[in-house]
Amino acid sequence: VFASTTVSTGLGAFNLAEWIPVMMSFGAMFSAVIAYRKLETRVIRTNAAVVSVRRLMIWWHGLCVIEKRIPGNKTFLVNTMEAIIQAEAGSNYIQTKKDSSGEDSGGDEGGGK
Repeated sequence: VFASTTVSTGLGAFNLAEWIPVMMSFGAMFSAVIAYRKLETRVIRTNAAVVSVRRLMIWWHGLCVIEKRIPGNKTFLVNTMEAIIQAEAGSNYIQTKKDSSGEDSGGDEGGGK
């Protein structure tokens, strides 16, 4: 989106005004695809999962060999990792179900005053 705006500005500066609508339509198309695929929320959820996994790895690597052998620590590691995976997979499953049933996420399109 930013790239198409920048290119449109450049086209205007070089007196190629007939190409500005083309670039703006490409920008609108990319924006619509991003909104349709809900890429922003997917990236946020994925980044949160990555942060959680990295925190867990830092915790695990911070343990000494003896602490890594304690069954409670192993159980915590496995349970936490499973929770992270289930949260990510569950949010993807719920989003897929919403998309397939045609539910809207509460947009304000079409029914304005």
